[in-house]
Amino acid sequence: MSNSENIPPVGKSPDILDETANAGEIVEAVSESAKPTKQRSVAKSAGIVSAFVMLSRVFGLVRETIFAGYFGVGPARDAFIVAFRIPNLLRDLFAEGALSVAFVKVFTEYQVNVSEKEAWRLAALVFNALAVVLSGIVVLGIILSPYLVAIIGKDFSPEKAELASWLTQIMFGFILFVSLSAVAMGVLNT
Repeated sequence: MSNSENIPPVGKSPDILDETANAGEIVEAVSESAKPTKQRSVAKSAGIVSAFVMLSRVFGLVRETIFAGYFGVGPARDAFIVAFRIPNLLRDLFAEGALSVAFVKVFTEYQVNVSEKEAWRLAALVFNALAVVLSGIVVLGIILSPYLVAIIGKDFSPEKAELASWLTQIMFGFILFVSLSAVAMGVLNT
């Protein structure tokens, strides 16, 4: 009897009671049957993430269309764009930038090479440190918003600058929540 006759077809579990099959063949058969499932799972996950990224882009287009229809062209629109630009720059850095990518890589390495417990300990440490640092940045951003607006909106009238500063103060808080959500999403996607 050849070795290939002892290995069950992919997707079928080996007959443990079969005396001709040894432990190595059983492990090999089980691991071979698991490979296509894992590849399909990764492909399915990538497809789902891609679909949601595409959906977010469509919603972004809808947002911009509604924004243009609501604000039109004028001082309120200018103030909003300046107010949104400052926190959005920091969102790109913390939530979708190198920090998020680096964290996912290190978290995955900890899961594979160290231990699951240490990986979760690292996640908690990063999450808490990021919350403290970003809270400080948010408070500073709120306090310094008139100066930040003055740098970006140099030619603003005093009324437009005041509106932009007020909107910046309102929007600065979202950096904290979006960045922490990005870390949580990175953990959940590993």
